[in-house]
Amino acid sequence: MRTLIGAILLLAGAALLYDAGLRAGLAARGPEGAVDYTLPARHVGERFPADALGLAGALWGLGLGLYLLLSPAGRPLATLFSINTLLALTGLLLAAAGASQPANARWVAIFAAVAALHLVTGLILLPLAASEKPRGIFGLLMGGAAYAASLGAVALVFLNGKT
Repeated sequence: MRTLIGAILLLAGAALLYDAGLRAGLAARGPEGAVDYTLPARHVGERFPADALGLAGALWGLGLGLYLLLSPAGRPLATLFSINTLLALTGLLLAAAGASQPANARWVAIFAAVAALHLVTGLILLPLAASEKPRGIFGLLMGGAAYAASLGAVALVFLNGKT
């Protein structure tokens, strides 16, 4: 069942990634009205939050599908910790994508607040996941890397003075 759900999520993520790329390419017309079929991440801030959420959903589908296919079963707290920290990182990336335009200030604040809640929850889940028997090393390593990346992104934003 876990393999089937992982395969379905991979297919859904691939379809959503195709859709996000197509929408971004059609929305970003190049010179003389030519369609710009470049990476969808280049145009993610133009129609915010719709394009950003579409791209994030596609990447989440691919990521969760791969996680379910490659990770060992069990260790629910380590899995919950890694998903929580990846959600925090996603919220920070969505806030950064919308910060380029002042009209998106409300959405940026919402995504940043959600990311902050996930980071606080990660502080609670980390000791619980680390003390889980048997330890979920895969989930702890993946979640720890995402947590460090999230804290690094927050530190860079505050050090640059872009609040």
